[in-house]
Amino acid sequence: MYPLNGTLNVGGPDVFLLDDLGRITLDACPDGRSAVIAGPAGTASVSAAVSGDVLTTKGDACIARTHCTDWLS
Repeated sequence: MYPLNGTLNVGGPDVFLLDDLGRITLDACPDGRSAVIAGPAGTASVSAAVSGDVLTTKGDACIARTHCTDWLS
């Protein structure tokens, strides 16, 4: 079943803070870079660009069984 306009809300079974997700991704594909938290200023700039729970799935989302670390491997 597909929703109108071809949009399907999909998420994974795990919940991450954005900085943790960056670290997990960089650890899976090591190239010498590391994730660094910018602190309050970085938090404020991210909050200004993205507010609320826009990066999380809503109640009607299809939750995939594949974990982020499995997908990256």
